[in-house]
Amino acid sequence: IRVTEDHPLLTPTGMREARNLKLQDEVAVFHFDGVPYERPEDRVILKEEDFPAPIRKELKKRGLLPFKLSHEKIGLIARLFGYVLGDGWIYEVREKRKGRSKPRKRLWMCICGRKGDLERMREEIAELGFKASKVRERRRKIKIKNAYGKFETVGHECMIKVTSNALSMFFHKLGIPVGRK
Repeated sequence: IRVTEDHPLLTPTGMREARNLKLQDEVAVFHFDGVPYERPEDRVILKEEDFPAPIRKELKKRGLLPFKLSHEKIGLIARLFGYVLGDGWIYEVREKRKGRSKPRKRLWMCICGRKGDLERMREEIAELGFKASKVRERRRKIKIKNAYGKFETVGHECMIKVTSNALSMFFHKLGIPVGRK
């Protein structure tokens, strides 16, 4: 069984985290063989016309347009999509450009999580032909005051950032909302 160390598993003595089990300990398993493979239909999810010309060019260069249900990297994209939807966000950035008075609007993406998960995500983003920042780690002291009193805690967070307008817009067009920074 391949699981994270904090994954709960059912044993004869109840639920226990994987880190607390030994090699010969018994765990409950549910036998499931899966379903037979069926090739997905060639339905187009995103078309070239869904994007402005510069973005379209970037996505076509990386083989992401037209994007169909049968795309060879649909699993990887679905996995990233789910992670961004749950533990990430897309936001709008206004970039100042030399010699221009009007800033250019771009979309960027940030994803939070465990360091190991984020390293794997960086590799998957690279498989799509894009780059993500190195994993940034920080600890912060958090003070909260509410009706029950004052509380202090120290948080640890890891994050990566994707500054590709093309990839961020691709995920936005797939359904991830754009928030504010």
